[in-house]
Amino acid sequence: MTICQVRRAAHALLDALTLSPEDRKRRLAKAAGYIRDDQTRNAAARISHTKKRLEVLKAKGVRLDKLRCCIPPRPG
Repeated sequence: MTICQVRRAAHALLDALTLSPEDRKRRLAKAAGYIRDDQTRNAAARISHTKKRLEVLKAKGVRLDKLRCCIPPRPG
């Protein structure tokens, strides 16, 4: 969950406090739908950007399977 999604949820919650129970439920459901849509779009963008980055690296001749890992080994 992103900071923007948390902010949207908090804003919807504070905004809905003064509403009647059925209006509050409707307002919070709408906010949840927006957050769910955001998460779906973010996941699709993450896949797309990763795919594009791998294509660019391949075009430049960078072979990820031949790169050394820069994470030091764990002691022990």
